[in-house]
Amino acid sequence: LPSLLRFADWSKKNLGVAILAVSVDEGWDPVKKLFAEKKFWPPGELPLTILLNADSSVANAYGSTKYPETFFIDRNFKIIRKFLGPQDWTSQEIIKWVTDRSK
Repeated sequence: LPSLLRFADWSKKNLGVAILAVSVDEGWDPVKKLFAEKKFWPPGELPLTILLNADSSVANAYGSTKYPETFFIDRNFKIIRKFLGPQDWTSQEIIKWVTDRSK
């Protein structure tokens, strides 16, 4: 999660790309607790938007089976890449791939 937050901050500032995180928890309490306890990001606004999908309908619609999963969706709402499991979102490979596709 820390590298995703750094990536979200970088992509927002440099590319104008928005990052959305979808929680499948049953409510906001686990999300709030995670960010309060882990101190992943300085106080204030997070560089990404977190959405709650307690009934997992979004996860089901995208065929999610393993968390975390990450989908890159283009301007036409088409999935252009899917990552399974945790990633180093600050890696040169990912930065280059996203930069090339955001032009």
